[in-house]
Amino acid sequence: MLFELGLVAAVSLLALFFPRLGESAFRKVESTLARCAARKGLAIGASFLLAIALRLAVLPIEPIPTPAVHDEFSYLLMADTFAHGRLTNPTPAVWQHFETFHENMRPTYCSKFFPAQGVLLAAGQVVVGHPFWGIVLSLGLMAAATCWSMQGWMPPAWALLGALLVTAHFGVFGYWANSYWGGTVAACGGALVIGALPRLKRQPKKNDAIVLAIGLMVLANSRPYEGLIFCIPVLVLLMLSWVRKRNWAMITRQVILPVAAMIACAAASMGYYFWRTTGKPYLPPYAVYSATYDSVPFVPWRALHPIPSYNNGAMRRFYLGFVQYQYLLYRNTPLPSIIGRVFNLWWFFVGFLLTVPFLAVCFVLPYGMRFKDFSIKTREIFLVTTVGVISVTPIVFFGQHYAAPATCAVYILIMYCMRRIWVWKRHHNSRGRSIIRGLVLASIFLVLGHVAALCFRLSPMWISTEAASELEAARPQVLSSLQNLDGTHLVLVRYSSDHNPHEEWVYNGAALENARVIWARELDPSSNQQLIKHFKDRRVWLLQPDKIPPKLESYEVSAREP
Repeated sequence: MLFELGLVAAVSLLALFFPRLGESAFRKVESTLARCAARKGLAIGASFLLAIALRLAVLPIEPIPTPAVHDEFSYLLMADTFAHGRLTNPTPAVWQHFETFHENMRPTYCSKFFPAQGVLLAAGQVVVGHPFWGIVLSLGLMAAATCWSMQGWMPPAWALLGALLVTAHFGVFGYWANSYWGGTVAACGGALVIGALPRLKRQPKKNDAIVLAIGLMVLANSRPYEGLIFCIPVLVLLMLSWVRKRNWAMITRQVILPVAAMIACAAASMGYYFWRTTGKPYLPPYAVYSATYDSVPFVPWRALHPIPSYNNGAMRRFYLGFVQYQYLLYRNTPLPSIIGRVFNLWWFFVGFLLTVPFLAVCFVLPYGMRFKDFSIKTREIFLVTTVGVISVTPIVFFGQHYAAPATCAVYILIMYCMRRIWVWKRHHNSRGRSIIRGLVLASIFLVLGHVAALCFRLSPMWISTEAASELEAARPQVLSSLQNLDGTHLVLVRYSSDHNPHEEWVYNGAALENARVIWARELDPSSNQQLIKHFKDRRVWLLQPDKIPPKLESYEVSAREP
């Protein structure tokens, strides 16, 4: 945080007092960048490879992440299921012991989430041996999709620069690049949709229509609600442009029919997936999970649902404690909650450094300029960005990746500001160019600052870093110690009365019955006996994770009652 503020101050001072500093060196780099960007296919490929290379380069200090958040384990279950060649899994015996967050146990055992993220994680698991490599692939795809998208909105050199900024901001550090529940997949879908808009407006072509359809399908299978809201202004703008063209025969042949055909295939595939996981082609696993566990509605102006019946205390405390608190907080203080979310999104997507273009452009634009004086493209991207960001404000629960479909649109808007600043001159000095050059250099230094923070364990106040959960370290240690022992194991987890429900230990893979280590909740003595009898060939352990350190011991007959 302090480091980024320092960079902002340095950029401002250098632009003010030394606008021609490094002019010749910058011109050479810019010329090389422009030549590379002019070959659009090469620029897209370079963006893809660079994003992957940067994430791999920091592996020694930012290693393969360990899952710790509820959502991550659910996505990993989905990936493991797909990697085993299945869409879902049968409900395990004595399933109440395996019941956990964001996973359905009935009618089938599966993740509640939509499948796009799981598909990429499964690809990493199958091809390279670990789901993380699916995340690395998604980083490259996000950068490539962003570059392609921006090429439809601005000159190629600026499009390549925009893709590089997105990579620097999201593709190296932060939870999108270092967890299993980030927003890269939805960001790819949003980039394809927003990139198809200017192309299809300019000249409806079948290839661009296919890209639009792919983007729509990705959003429908990653962030369906936010993706739908994000796509509405895009589709409206397309329809309005086609109405003016009045060439419906060509538009139908080149765009509407290909898009409709692909969406129909996607809808059929989603219906089949829903049918396999829930038994009904119109009922997604997400809806089944919500009906089973959620007492809180999707939006704060609706009343609480009847309280479900919970089989274990951890899930009950989570849904009747933390979850209801979030609902009541939003319901009772809507305006502060919305302001807080907007600030949170601004900090995550823009930050101090990229706020500079928005502030600087206020001084660059002519006095008295009105919204209608902006170019049509600027007004369109502003509309789409605003709608995409606003779409997450009415939801009870909130995460920055909820707004991921609007990522590329946000950065197109940033690039428009930077392009306007670039041509600004004051007192015959190119201060505008100096500001943009400083911002690009500062973005590079910001990445290097993260590297330094991890290498030298600097204070979090020096630069924003994400603290590791205790579970992130403790659960793998216990798992590793059990896997080093002979045979197979059943671990019954006993929580204390004040256990933090965010630190959940009971997660299993798709092949639950055949796993070397099975995690289960300790319930009542009768259910525990039934569980142990079912897994009679396994060595049984009792784990008390709330002890310091977590206590693992043999589950003796005398210790079976909690």
